[in-house]
Amino acid sequence: MFPSQNFKYVEHGKQKKLVFKSNPLERFGPAAFFGIWLTIWSIGCIAMLVSMITDFSWFMLLFSVPFFAAWVAGAAAFVYSLFGREEIVFDSEAVEFVNTLLFWTRRKRIPFKDITGLSTSSNQEEQFTLSLNTIGKSRTLMTSHREENFGPLAEVFRQEIPTLRYEQDANSIEPTEELEPRKKQPTDSEWEFEPAFGDQTVFTNFGRLELSSILALLFINLFWNGIVATFLFVPFAELGEDGMEKAQFVCLYIFMIPFIIIGCLMLLALIAQLLEPFRKTMWEFSDREIIRTVFYFGIPLRKSYPLMLPVQMQMSNPDTAKSSLKSLEGKSTRVEKSKLVRRKKTLFKLKKNANDEQATSYGIDFYEKSRLVVTWEGLTKGDADWLTTVLEKEQSVYRVSK
Repeated sequence: MFPSQNFKYVEHGKQKKLVFKSNPLERFGPAAFFGIWLTIWSIGCIAMLVSMITDFSWFMLLFSVPFFAAWVAGAAAFVYSLFGREEIVFDSEAVEFVNTLLFWTRRKRIPFKDITGLSTSSNQEEQFTLSLNTIGKSRTLMTSHREENFGPLAEVFRQEIPTLRYEQDANSIEPTEELEPRKKQPTDSEWEFEPAFGDQTVFTNFGRLELSSILALLFINLFWNGIVATFLFVPFAELGEDGMEKAQFVCLYIFMIPFIIIGCLMLLALIAQLLEPFRKTMWEFSDREIIRTVFYFGIPLRKSYPLMLPVQMQMSNPDTAKSSLKSLEGKSTRVEKSKLVRRKKTLFKLKKNANDEQATSYGIDFYEKSRLVVTWEGLTKGDADWLTTVLEKEQSVYRVSK
């Protein structure tokens, strides 16, 4: 058992488990707030529902949509604040993250061989984040306004995960043979290598339905477009001899154009997410050209990039590039905080400011001499390492830029 107010550490046979918990104020405070808010909000929703049943009108229906959407979101937050549970389970080969809500459970399993280290970062609000870095997608473990609070949790991970026992100081990881970058496919990679395509090297990706994204986009659409639809309906209802003048009608609709455009973009985003299971993306590489094809319902949208010279591949990191200026501005502050943490002799040693490890989006730039041919975006660092390694092996004209 490690001294922390955020989790308890228990053993079940060959498994060891971290159960995250909070004090009664942290758990029942939000529950009390949402309970009071839901009670008041429910009264209004019931009143609107009764009004529609007794005297139906399209205006009342459109007007009530955002309120009902907000009620569902608030009810979900209320239930999660009372019954949500988070656990981290260690076995002999992997760490598993388990989120439970009543009868619903989501699991994310990460093999030890995919884990590269622990790191911390901070934002402009001085809130610190402890992350578990992998060759695929990194995972946030904990957030706090005090960096030294990460000590007990980081110590547990270092004790249970073999690849984390080789960390030597607060700013870097000792370069041992076991921690050398592994150019193999990450366990959570969404790309598949298709070897049987003649002289072409082909990678494919199949779209997946993400329930959390759909629910978030659905709520945003119902809330925003419900309000916009209400404002669009009112002018039609009031347009006439005794109502709104045509000039006022036109001016109102001109004013609403930006809000309509935003609503349409949100609707398109929802439709695109719903169509994800029917999407297939394919990248084809040869010594003559690079072809990117996106299929929807089997219908191809193809873009070809002809090649004439040997191709240099270079990893790009948009997340780090965007945050580089902010990192430089806060460098002196972070150095002082790093010294403060070491003086307090915390229980753990972490990699600091590891932008390359924590970035969520990487890409591969393909160059002919100094000309950029195309960029393969939306990858993890592990994906980019693995894909460039396969291309170097399969295609002689593709080489990683040193």
